[in-house]
Amino acid sequence: MYKSKGTRGRKKSIGLRHIVIGGIIILALLILFVPISVKNKTTEIEVGTEYKANPKVTYLGIDISKYVKSNGNVDTSKVGEYNINYKWGIKSKTTTIKVVDKTAPVIHLQGAKILYAKDPKNLDGLEEGVIVTDNYDKGIKAKRDKNKISDTEYEFVYTAIDSSGNMAIAKRKIVIATGVICLTFDDGPSSITPEVLDVLKENNIKATFFIVDYSEKSKSTIQRIIDEGHTLAIHGMSHDYAKIYSSPEAITANFKSLQEKIKKDFNYNAKYVRFPGGSSNTISSNYCEGVMTEAVKKVQEEGLEYYDWNVDVDDAGSARTSKQIYNNFVDGILPEIENIVLMHDGEGHEPTAEVLQEIISYAKENGYIFTAISENTTPVQHSVNNWKTTGILESLPGSGDDP
Repeated sequence: MYKSKGTRGRKKSIGLRHIVIGGIIILALLILFVPISVKNKTTEIEVGTEYKANPKVTYLGIDISKYVKSNGNVDTSKVGEYNINYKWGIKSKTTTIKVVDKTAPVIHLQGAKILYAKDPKNLDGLEEGVIVTDNYDKGIKAKRDKNKISDTEYEFVYTAIDSSGNMAIAKRKIVIATGVICLTFDDGPSSITPEVLDVLKENNIKATFFIVDYSEKSKSTIQRIIDEGHTLAIHGMSHDYAKIYSSPEAITANFKSLQEKIKKDFNYNAKYVRFPGGSSNTISSNYCEGVMTEAVKKVQEEGLEYYDWNVDVDDAGSARTSKQIYNNFVDGILPEIENIVLMHDGEGHEPTAEVLQEIISYAKENGYIFTAISENTTPVQHSVNNWKTTGILESLPGSGDDP
């Protein structure tokens, strides 16, 4: 049957209209039912940190982020869930940001790292103090439990838990003994040092040697100190007060130069130091006012730890006989603490080497144990005294300018 051109044109027009209408319907359906997409780089953040909302918002794969408005705030100082609403025209999307606390508390043990007790039955009252800090919670308390490791060793185990369930654990060692003694020797190595080492070896005791600059001949003695398990420490390249106490930099250089020499010669990292005269010396103020205040800070900034003493046998002072040295030791040591004993193994200190066995025997008979200075030793550090003095220098008890 023949159809006119007009009939064919009308049908074509109707078809186009159907296509357009269908497209409009499809577009309307897309607008109504296809949501916008929000992709947050961060959906969980640690409490106390900064949050910057910078999501990528897309619609049908097209980035429309710069056209989107958002409502809602995230309080990063408070743990919780926060809803952020993103809106584009009639389209909207809500996402949730979680502020969480995943950081455990920190337990700070006050006082000595190791405690000493004569009687294991009386440990409950033995405490140096504990402080707990946390990035979110305040007033957290640590729970303390006691564990027996052996007949001569116990431990306190401290546990702290914050409101988010993060747990911290710290331990403090308890040694059943009258007390501990750290024998330290200044001003070696010398011809006396091997005698000291012989006595220590015979008694299976480790000590600490704060050495000064040494000759090629003395290297074998230093190697023996290391090989026999003692702690090798630094007294300085020089004992010349005028030179080393001319500035904080000079003091540090006095330690660092010897540290580097030891490292080169023995591949040993000596990190403990003792100021000539101790950190409480007054003689340094004759060469640089206030030098020790800066020196103690600078030394620690260099990664070194300085040790003074709390027992002085005075073998570099008025105690010139073995009996005097022995009596000063007996009178000076105290129970239930770390006794850092100042002695000397430099030339001229034969009485110290001669009385060492008697000192060790007395300590052992009275329940003391011996150890070398280590990372577990609590540093004994005097108060800094560096005012200008005239005439006779007066030393504080337990300190002096001779070591």
